[in-house]
Amino acid sequence: MVKIRYCFWCDKEMKTHRSTKRICSNSCHARLHEWKGERTTDEAYQFIKEELKENRHPNPKHPINLT
Repeated sequence: MVKIRYCFWCDKEMKTHRSTKRICSNSCHARLHEWKGERTTDEAYQFIKEELKENRHPNPKHPINLT
C-alpha cells in the first residue's frame, strides 16, 4: 500500500511503502546530516518536531519559514 508522506527537511510530498521513510531524496538527506552536526538522527528529528510546533524549521527554504 502506497502512503503519502512529507519530507522532514523540505516538506515535499513523497510516495512510499515504508512507514519509517522521512526524507525524500539524497539531496535532502545530505543537507539534514550537514545541519544536524553532532546530534543523533533521533535528536535531530525531535528538534525539528519541536520547531514545527513553534512554526519554525532549521531549513531556511522550508515552506513554513517562507510564510
